Order: sequence, then C-alpha cells, then structure tokens
Amino acid sequence: MGDLREIRRACARIVATLDPPRPWDLAGFVEYVSREIRHQPIHLTGRQLPPGVTSFWFHVPGRGDWIVYEERSVPQHQLHLVLHEIGHMLLGHPGVDPRMLADPTLALPYGGRQEHEAELLAGAILNRFGASPGGDPVADDLARAMETFDPSWEATPHVRPILFGRTAARRRDRGGGPVA
Repeated sequence: MGDLREIRRACARIVATLDPPRPWDLAGFVEYVSREIRHQPIHLTGRQLPPGVTSFWFHVPGRGDWIVYEERSVPQHQLHLVLHEIGHMLLGHPGVDPRMLADPTLALPYGGRQEHEAELLAGAILNRFGASPGGDPVADDLARAMETFDPSWEATPHVRPILFGRTAARRRDRGGGPVA
C-alpha cells in the first residue's frame, strides 16, 4: 500500500506543475505538452490495434512523438488512452522503439509499475483538468475509476483469458471479428 501512496504523491506533484490552457480539452492539452514540456510535436493516430494492445507511443528523433491509440474505442476511452501515453512521457518512461513496431511478435516493453504509474497519472490529469464546469458524468466516473485502479489482478494471469474470452465472444466489430 505504501507503494501506491508514493505513486499517487508523485502523480500529484506532476499535476501540480501543469498549467494547460482553459477551458481544458484534449487537443489543447496535447498542444500544451508538445510545446511547453516535450518541445517537439506530438502526433495522435487512431488505428485498429492487435488484441491486447490499446495504445502505445514512440519517439522519432527530429520528428517528434507519436501516440497510437485504438480507434475502435469509445471517445472517453480514447481520451484516457492518450492521457495514459502522455503520462508515460511526463513520468520519463521510455517509448516503444519504432523498430519493434515492424515485428509483431515482439512484446511491448511496458508492464507492472510503469503501467500503474501512467494509469494513475492519466486519472489525476483528467480529475484535475478534464471535467467541464458543469461536470461531465462520464469523465468524472472515468477519473474516479482510474484513481482507484488496482493492478493486483495482474498477479493472477490465469483469470485474464477467462475474462477476456467471455467478453471477446460477445462483442464483435462491424466486420464480425472480436473487439479488443
């Protein structure tokens, strides 16, 4: 539990340093991070990603950062996916090596603590800046859910196929295939 408190404190310190334009929206926030923090362009790209991958980011020297997110996700989830990847950037985590993207058999390098940190930071950003003055119930619910994210289920990998197998069979995309 101490580890979780430490991560939340680190996320709160990062969020306290941010001063994005108001009213807050994702495009303005991405531009702010691009200009004021990363000092290079950040490109957002929606794509149909393979099962188990919802988003990732990579850096191309001299050209900027690319955030790739699952385009079949609902807009609220896409918002969180982009903030999650920006969270990795703000936390100083490495991006995916672009050479890895050419070989789909290679595993992406994220996991464990880095994912948990990025999830909590995305939730903290959304909680601090993302809600509209009147309150956006979906964004508010998402922020609360991300603040309480508990990765302990990762310790029981035998449960994941059962959960994903049941949902994948019920949810289908327009082409008839399972939605990741």
